[in-house]
Amino acid sequence: MSHLPTPLYGFAVFFLIFWCGTWCLHLLAICYGKFRLHKKSSTFLNETPLPGVSILKPLMGVDPNLEHNLQTFFTMDYPVYELLFCVEDKTDPAIQLVESLTAKYPQVEASIFLGGSNVGVNPKINNMHPGYEAAKYELVMISDSGIKSVIVPVFRLINNLVGDIITSSWRDAALSMLESALVSLKINIIWQQYLTIESEDQYYSAALFSSRDQKISGSIWQSTQTVMKSDTLLDMVYSMGEKYALIHQMPFTCDREGFAATFEKIFFGTVQSRIYLSADLLSINCHTGMSCLLRKSVIDELGGLKTFGCYLAEDFFIAKAVIEHGWKMRISSQPAMQNSGICDISSFQARLIRWAKLRVAMVPSTILLEPLSECMVLGALTSWSASLIFKWDPLVFYLVHILTWLLSDWLMLCTVQNGSLPFHKFEFVIGWLFREMSGPYLFLHALWSPNIQWRARTYKLHWGGIAYELPISNNSSKDVSNNGLLTS
Repeated sequence: MSHLPTPLYGFAVFFLIFWCGTWCLHLLAICYGKFRLHKKSSTFLNETPLPGVSILKPLMGVDPNLEHNLQTFFTMDYPVYELLFCVEDKTDPAIQLVESLTAKYPQVEASIFLGGSNVGVNPKINNMHPGYEAAKYELVMISDSGIKSVIVPVFRLINNLVGDIITSSWRDAALSMLESALVSLKINIIWQQYLTIESEDQYYSAALFSSRDQKISGSIWQSTQTVMKSDTLLDMVYSMGEKYALIHQMPFTCDREGFAATFEKIFFGTVQSRIYLSADLLSINCHTGMSCLLRKSVIDELGGLKTFGCYLAEDFFIAKAVIEHGWKMRISSQPAMQNSGICDISSFQARLIRWAKLRVAMVPSTILLEPLSECMVLGALTSWSASLIFKWDPLVFYLVHILTWLLSDWLMLCTVQNGSLPFHKFEFVIGWLFREMSGPYLFLHALWSPNIQWRARTYKLHWGGIAYELPISNNSSKDVSNNGLLTS
């Protein structure tokens, strides 16, 4: 070791230390995910009155799943809330969709705000600003159009009660018994709400309409009561303690078919979840604005939502300002379930590239740290380091590193999913390899072309995250997203 050149030895030691630190993050994320995610609240609705919530829904365009996603917010299990739909273009087809849902659910207070306000360069802030100003409750939830409100599926509970190896006839009977018990206890509204939200699952929906004459044991009802009332908004409100001003959800995806959906689920359930959970545990700002709950009074003290219109990554800077003013933030126990109707590899990779551009502009150290944290890159550098210092076989070290990382990510994904995955292990391996090998390329692509194009607009980022819009003639970037929200 004394004959090693000093610079090479220093680099080798640095890579080994960084490698050990990365594995500590793996362990922290898995353990914290087991502790934090999918927790059942022990608080009951009738113990204390729940605060009202104003839900901002910025919309642009229509995709195949938009109606179902919005419908889940009309049928949430929460006593007092209002829906504030914000649409910038007065000819947007989303307006007609919202109007039809408003007519279908007249008991839900809902309003549409058209035209937006020009308060900055961020189109999402501009779109939401009129709705935010009109919000009448202290708690304000910002929820993107692709987010689906989820009630924990009852069939998961049945599987947990009677085992995973169960015939369809027994499962049908169990679900019928559960429905009968809920109806007899006069909470048929909640049951019908579940039927509406989970109607896309034809098998289980059909099973719910069988015999109503069965009986169900008290123990099963005791287990189901919390499950049926544990929806997205209720979970977030319970997480909002006295010292907290921001509760956000970790991004994840609904179960969908196709390799693109598998790729998305693997990304959000491994790379994104690992960083998100470890950052939340270590009180590091990791906020993404897909689904979050804010104290309106705190945001108003900061100047209102318009204060953050100069940033494209408004979510990061809202969280940064909240923390700097002495408030806390944390994730809720339920992930944000993305359910976009448009799912393909190219649009999702464009989304990842755009996020990388924003991270580089906000946190310049990302230029060094992010590539080093990639499995393939870090494994190669650490294999060289181990060979140089310990004389270990670099190929064996590299293969063991990749295999261990793969298994760790599988555990992470299963923790976030909290149930069976919609694809086989072989599909996971293929999707995981594709993600790990394409990650460094996408990051380099983001560095090479720093401008961000969104629809007909192009933005240039300054260091620190402030952005300005370029003239139309300068539109040269191709990073266009399908979901209609710049920072989603």
